[in-house]
Amino acid sequence: MSRSQISDLVANLGDVIAVLNEADPQDRAEVYRQLGLRLTDHPAEQKARVQAQPDADVYGEMVRV
Repeated sequence: MSRSQISDLVANLGDVIAVLNEADPQDRAEVYRQLGLRLTDHPAEQKARVQAQPDADVYGEMVRV
């Protein structure tokens, strides 16, 4: 990706974040599930652990060239 494409992608993520912040918790959980995100809350430490394991099928088949 070019620098411009990456910049555009990051800018567009702001819109997604705003939508997710206002989304119904069940809808937000479904989006996270489809993205392969797992969030573990540690309230005593005021931290959350985030793991991402996206499904390769969503992005297409990996091939060797």
